[in-house]
This record gives sequence, C-alpha cells and structure tokens, in this order.
Amino acid sequence: MSFREKTELSMLAGGERRFNKRLPRINNGKTRLLPIASLYGGNASGKSNVFKAFKFIQYMVKHRPGIDEPIPVNPYRLDDESLQKPSSFELVFLVDETLYAYAFSATKTAIVSETLTEIKSNQTETLLFERTARAFDFTGLCKKSDFKGREKTLDEMGSKTRDNMLFLHRAADDNENFFKPLYDWFDKTLVLISPTDSFREDLRYKLWYETDSEHHKRLVSSLKELDTGIDNVAVRNVKEIQLEDIRKGSDLLYRTLNESHDLSVELNTEVQLKKTSNSFQANRLITHHNNHAGEPIEFKIREESDGTQRLFELLPVLLMIKNHVVFIDEIDNSLHASLTETLIRNYLYESHQDVRHQLIFTTHDLSLMDQSLFRRDELWVTERDATGASSLTSFSEYVGITPSTNLRKFYRLGRLGGVPKL
Repeated sequence: MSFREKTELSMLAGGERRFNKRLPRINNGKTRLLPIASLYGGNASGKSNVFKAFKFIQYMVKHRPGIDEPIPVNPYRLDDESLQKPSSFELVFLVDETLYAYAFSATKTAIVSETLTEIKSNQTETLLFERTARAFDFTGLCKKSDFKGREKTLDEMGSKTRDNMLFLHRAADDNENFFKPLYDWFDKTLVLISPTDSFREDLRYKLWYETDSEHHKRLVSSLKELDTGIDNVAVRNVKEIQLEDIRKGSDLLYRTLNESHDLSVELNTEVQLKKTSNSFQANRLITHHNNHAGEPIEFKIREESDGTQRLFELLPVLLMIKNHVVFIDEIDNSLHASLTETLIRNYLYESHQDVRHQLIFTTHDLSLMDQSLFRRDELWVTERDATGASSLTSFSEYVGITPSTNLRKFYRLGRLGGVPKL
C-alpha cells in the first residue's frame, strides 16, 4: 500500500526504565516486551495501512484460495519499480514460550517465498522450512520428532500447495499437529478490530450473552463506571423455532442443524441464534435504563449511542483478553477522550511481567500522548513523504525528548512528524 521501504513495528522494549514492572518478560526474563503501542499520524499517512498489513497476513494464513484465484496484495503503486516487486511480510510471535519468525512474499498471482524459523531462548535460529516459488526445503522440519521418517509426507504437502496458497495453511488444513498451534495464533490469538466492526461469531461477543457469568458482571459494571446510563444488560428470548418445523421445509437443513451439537451464531449486533435440545432460540441482547421511578426500561443495542455500541465491541477485548495480541484501528472512534484514556489505563493496570497479551492501536487523540501513560518506545508516528511513501518511527528514536518533554506541544509544532501539511 503506502509503504515502499522495509518498515518495522517492534514490541521489544528499549533501554528506558520507566514502567518497567508492567513489561512482559520472555526467555527466562532476559527479554522485555511492550504491552502496548499507540500509532499516531495525519490522515492518509499510513496508520491504517499498518493495520491492513496485519489483516492481510491473517487473511492469507486462514484463507483457502480457489484455483487461479488472485492474491489480494496491494503493492506500492507510485513508482513502476515497486509496482513490479512482490510485497513482503514478516511476524515474530510467541507460541507456548517459543518464538517463531514467519515470513512470505507475494504477487497477485503467486507466493514467491515463504519461511518459518524457530528462535530459541539463547537466540539461536533454526530454519524449519523454506519455499522459493514451487521449490521446498524441509531440512529443519525433518529433524523434529513430529516429522522424523515422514519426509515424503512433507514433500507431498509441498507439491499439493498451489501457487496462490501459503504452505502454513496447507499443513494446518491437512491436520498436521505441529502446525496447528501456529495456525491458531493467527486464527485466535491475533484479534483485529476495525472502526466498522460489529458483532461476529466470536467468544468476546458471547460473553455478553452469558448473563450468569462473572465476566458478564464485570462487563456490566464497566458500562456503569463509564457513564453510559446503562444499569444492566440482559437477554430476551424473541422467537423459538422447532427443529421439526425446519424439517418440513428442508430435510437437508434439518439434518445439518440437528447434527450440530453446540451451535451458537450472532446474527447481527444484538441477536443470537442458539440451539437447544429440539429447537433454536433467537435471543436478543437488550439494555436496561432506569426511569425516574427507578424502574428498568428496555432498549435495543441499536438504540444506544454509537459510542456505547463501540464499547460493546471493545470491552470484552480490553477487559478479558488473556494471551492475545489485539490491534484496534481508530480505538477512539465514537468515544470521548476521557473514556478512551480510562480504558487504556485499566488495561495497563493489569499488565505485568507474567502476562502474555499486547494491545496495539491507531488514534488521533492527542490527549493520550502523555508520558504519564506511555513510555517513549510505546508511541509511534506515521508520516508520508513527498513521493507518497509512508514511514513509521518510534518516539524513542527522536533526539531531545526527555521524560519531562511536552509531547503534545512537540507534535503540534511538527517536530515529531505526522501532522498534516495544511
């Protein structure tokens, strides 16, 4: 997209010692990580394109493409040379205290390269597999106990991997146990939320429907604390459909639904279809506001403000995430500045060296640009140069910023970049 040169967003902590106790530790405590990163920048500077890069990687790992289906890669288009080059991506991530570096390059027609590297606690690296076009080298994987004596299996999987498909997806699709935790990281651990996201079939939305759980009580308590006017969140059964009635209309649909032991689907922002023993129940999520007499009055979720609806999306993530990496594009969308700050402070309050969760977000909210809240290496800025190419820079790279520096003033004066040139 707007990134022409190699760009790195690093969650490794720098030499700064502030807020040291909240930094997660890996490699037996030798490596310090950042629990949070905030990305600033003017409109069209590239903030959301960082988010879209994560989105594209996740899509490619999870997606099973059709034959000759084009790869939806979007290269930098403002010079002819870049337009002809493949786009390259790499993520270094943690699975069960083991670090992996996964990288691939792609054009619109094919995966050009793909590698998976295991990084040991002593920083030694083992290349597990390497792909160059249609050629595969599985030397590293063959030394793993999972694949000893199974070289032919790997070769067969490689030969069945289409040009437009990642091998990581192919291996997970073939139920290879070694690759399942890696695939699950992209599928479940990496949580990406755009400004327009609404409820989907996902655990974090189901928490609102579990009205007897401690999670639900905490979510409702947070809604009250954030001055939404909501006194409670409840579930109302609005329709029940008997399985036998479905059978009369479609025997195939009946068999499919009847064989699904635990089916629960969020149809939209406020309705859940849940299977019971012999029927399906359509449950609606509702809120209660007390009237002047203290009596509860029901409201539908769509009748709440845009900001409150955004909280229904964000609260399960920010309050309940455990061992997740969450990237939120425009976290302050529809939210008051004080409310956004409270959400972030609550998240950071529960961050410490033994946690395994991280939060990355983009924002325009300058009130968050505060060194009482963030370390300098947790603040980033995107900027577009005269050629239209984006760059990403950590505040820790700027000379002259001290713990007492007024960052908002520096930013407004353009000394940190990321300000529209009007």
